[in-house]
Amino acid sequence: MVVQTARTRPKREISRLSLLVLLVTLSALNPMALNILMPAMPGLARGFGVDYGIVQYTLTLFLLATAVSQLFLGSLSDRLGRKPVIIGGLIAYILASFLAIWADSLGWIITARMVQAVGGAAAIALARTIIRDLYGSRKAASMLGYVTMAMVAVPMVAPWIGGQLDITYGWQSIFLFCGAAGAIVLTFTIPLLPETRPDAAKARAFLAIFKDAGSLLRNRGFVAYSGVLAFSSAMFFAYLGGAPYVVIEIMGRSQTEYGAWFALGAAGYMTGNMTSGLLADRFGPIMLIWIGTALGVIGSGLILMFSLQGDLTLLGLFGAMTLMAFSNGLTLPNTLSIVVGINPLIAGSTSGLAGFIQMFMGAVTAQVVGILLVDTALPMAVMMFVAACLSVLCVSLAGYVRLDQD
Repeated sequence: MVVQTARTRPKREISRLSLLVLLVTLSALNPMALNILMPAMPGLARGFGVDYGIVQYTLTLFLLATAVSQLFLGSLSDRLGRKPVIIGGLIAYILASFLAIWADSLGWIITARMVQAVGGAAAIALARTIIRDLYGSRKAASMLGYVTMAMVAVPMVAPWIGGQLDITYGWQSIFLFCGAAGAIVLTFTIPLLPETRPDAAKARAFLAIFKDAGSLLRNRGFVAYSGVLAFSSAMFFAYLGGAPYVVIEIMGRSQTEYGAWFALGAAGYMTGNMTSGLLADRFGPIMLIWIGTALGVIGSGLILMFSLQGDLTLLGLFGAMTLMAFSNGLTLPNTLSIVVGINPLIAGSTSGLAGFIQMFMGAVTAQVVGILLVDTALPMAVMMFVAACLSVLCVSLAGYVRLDQD
């Protein structure tokens, strides 16, 4: 079986499995870069003599750059093609990673992280657009489930790797690792990645996202399901923004311990994505979204309860987070398949706008949590629970969205 459609005839054929592996690898670069630095963040705060909330910008501005860039990358890929934009993004990712090694100020690191985020965003956003170019919404939901299940294997171990590199060689080695990984991925992407942009998208003007945004924002399904993406992700980013500080500074545990426990939640996310891949064709995306968002409320509610009682432990935090991660594994790929499929002719722009909403909410949430955390995990727990409840509300407001069945 080769990936080749009437709309898209790549010069070099690639099997469906090979394409899946390549898209998985591309999609892993951005979340790997996001997660691998987190164990080093408390140390960066001490090393540069700044508050943790300032170092938090290495996370939140990374997310913000990812959000804003997706507005333009999707539209640019509709104009120039998916492959050139991905290759350009990979080059930017690699250069930013290597330049960060010589940073002598936190501002330099933050700037490099923002460029790194833009490059990684091209890969992760357009990988899901490529899937939607090739498959109908139900099949796309299944494929996205498998892709996100596999791509989480790298972020699952990234904090542990980052902690080990930071302790052994210093934070500079983390950026060296990211740059080397990007260079390896680029080596395979150039010869193997096919161009999948529909012919009808080529005639669209650059920055058409701003024209499309009006119609998309008047579409109840797009707004509601983009809200599901945003608040389900905000629940997770509140955890990302707060958990390193809670574990390392409040609980007094090491970077390595944080990385090891993080793998538990990541395994839950992987299991949720695997379940989504298995069940999306049978039950449909909407049913799985309902189940996923409900489980998110339960998991975040447990962390809030433990925090209010003052007995939050590593097992309580990461055990409940595993349930929340499983819920996101059900929710996110199915929601993405609906959002990106609302108008396949502007899939790149639609993906970009939805990605902007998702990542912007994540950046705001992570930064607020980082500022509010002092000596208790309660601000993080409250933000997670509120975000989970809002994701359920968005599902209930969506109503029925007609899905293509091809």
